[in-house]
Amino acid sequence: MSLKPSAIRYFPNLDVLRFFLAFFVVLFHVPEISKNAGLPFYRDLPVFHRGAEAVYWFFVLSGFLLSLLASKEVAGGRFHILRFFMRRVLRIWPLYFLVSLFGLIFYYFLLPQLSIPFENHADLGTAILLQLFFLSNLLHAWYDPGGILTITWSVSVEEQFYVFFPWLVYGVYAIVWLKRLVMVLLLLIIGCLYCFFPSIASVAQELGLYIELFLIGMIAAELFHVVVKWRERYKNGLLLLALLLFGLLFFTDWLLITDHLLLWRLVNGAAAAMMILALATVSKSCKIQWLILGGKISYGIYMYHMIIITGLVFVFQQLPFRGPFVILWLNLLSILCTYLLAWGSFGFFETRFLKMKKY
Repeated sequence: MSLKPSAIRYFPNLDVLRFFLAFFVVLFHVPEISKNAGLPFYRDLPVFHRGAEAVYWFFVLSGFLLSLLASKEVAGGRFHILRFFMRRVLRIWPLYFLVSLFGLIFYYFLLPQLSIPFENHADLGTAILLQLFFLSNLLHAWYDPGGILTITWSVSVEEQFYVFFPWLVYGVYAIVWLKRLVMVLLLLIIGCLYCFFPSIASVAQELGLYIELFLIGMIAAELFHVVVKWRERYKNGLLLLALLLFGLLFFTDWLLITDHLLLWRLVNGAAAAMMILALATVSKSCKIQWLILGGKISYGIYMYHMIIITGLVFVFQQLPFRGPFVILWLNLLSILCTYLLAWGSFGFFETRFLKMKKY
């Protein structure tokens, strides 16, 4: 694969990473919902506890891709704020509002009609307003809504970052050294604020405002051209190291040596940046089509999985048996049904909006 950084827009290998990250989020929620519903569950392995870490990696990936594309557009004199926002709107909004609408109807109308007990801590008007204005991270933090609405918190955080990002691009991206200096300074400032003002760190943790992860991704984008030049010299050394860290972080607790949440996010952010750079610059692309497709539909996997899990848990609650095979079937069906629903949604719903994107 011949890499020409100025021409790159799409990285097939990053689709594979997206799929696995979405897969880990599903694995995290299946036993959690099963436990709450009184069904058998299994989550003794570390991989069943890495849902938050997968979202951290998604944030780093967003920062990397947005910054790399913005740098290219600024260099070509083609960056335009309206075009930037329209790309985000057409990719994020349709599915976000579809799932939000379903969640609001499900928790505020359907469950009461079915006489299924569920306590809505937020009134309907508050829930609608917070979902409508991409403040579902506040809904999650303050009102603890049902899982279908809860998972939209990270999408809201992404949208909040999108509001801030283009102004940073206009301010500093035309001057390369200034852009890099501002990124590093912002990361240092945020780290100092979190360390010396615990109340700020607590608020950021509660609301999921992990700006440092987006910044790590943006800094990784600045290293992309360097890694491309080093690729032939170091071959796949970076990829092997990134895979090792990936395995340690997601499949073991060996690196879980601190309770300091900022430090843990920074560890994951650095590992994510390393993996992203390795996959973006590796000489060969993955040829496994279902993995690549899984990456393309990963947004749908993330958004739909709580609907699928909630529905399957309800069905399994009606069954007369509670044997260990319930755990296996619930996990397998959750993954398969979510994948199929996300695939159908991408092909018949999301692509209608994606075709409107003008680069």
